[in-house]
Amino acid sequence: MHQYFSRRAHDTGDRVELNRCVATDIVRYNALTYLLQNRRLGSDFHFEEMTNNGISVRFPWGAIKVYKMFEGGPPTAHNTEASRAFYSANSDPFLSGIDWTPPTESSDWKDIAPTLQRLNLIYCWEVDRRFNIIQVRLFCPRKSGKYKEGVRLFWSRSIAHPITGIKVPTVNDATGVDDLPIFFEDVGEQDGDD
Repeated sequence: MHQYFSRRAHDTGDRVELNRCVATDIVRYNALTYLLQNRRLGSDFHFEEMTNNGISVRFPWGAIKVYKMFEGGPPTAHNTEASRAFYSANSDPFLSGIDWTPPTESSDWKDIAPTLQRLNLIYCWEVDRRFNIIQVRLFCPRKSGKYKEGVRLFWSRSIAHPITGIKVPTVNDATGVDDLPIFFEDVGEQDGDD
């Protein structure tokens, strides 16, 4: 993100401060562009157009909306009926056949989950002051409060960082590794003197 604003400062010849609102939009725009360009044909999901480069993914079983975290949790619902309905839809009867048991959950989740018809989830990312992603979480909303009142949740789950969260297997050199044998032929023996 700093590269964008550094290039902008270079182009204008003036100092350009990192604008957090613009930076958030740029991150979402780039993520949405990447997702749209790399979606496989025949996938059982589709992306919905949203204002402000928002990302919404629809599946046969529900939807996932992608937001920037607000004070460690999902932002509250926008002041629209559709947004409030999205946050409270998980309280309506849901989805059998999928194990949605998270590591931490509200006490009534096990009773409610089997009765739901659709599941709405919120995927949030959090950044540090330099706009590096430091945390990604998946939330199952129960109901949104008003602005800055927070969101009541059924559960939340930490997600591995999309880049640094990838675990690469390591090899302990002391134990050795089975490998294919490599043989080199001696060039001197191939003079054609057979």
